[in-house]
Amino acid sequence: MPSGVHPRTIESMREIGIDISSHTSKQVDEKMLAWADHIITLCDSAKGCVYIPPPKKTTHWSIPDPVGATGDETHILKSFAKTRNIIQGHLDEFFKQHKK
Repeated sequence: MPSGVHPRTIESMREIGIDISSHTSKQVDEKMLAWADHIITLCDSAKGCVYIPPPKKTTHWSIPDPVGATGDETHILKSFAKTRNIIQGHLDEFFKQHKK
């Protein structure tokens, strides 16, 4: 279910020069699924949320959601940055493996 883009996610991406402040979250629908060649889920709660019809290629990355981080603001922002960096590492590896 769409829930918006978390302000700390926006801040974390801004740290690396990417502005996502105008982005929104969207409900996955049949049109999106038809368009996609490969579907990647990022957290365990998202893995079972969407029925992905065969023969779509799927990948699941079990990445902790930083929204649950506790502590002072510096620690919480570091949790968001860590998650961002984990996703970036997975994407780098994914694109190395799937070059055409």
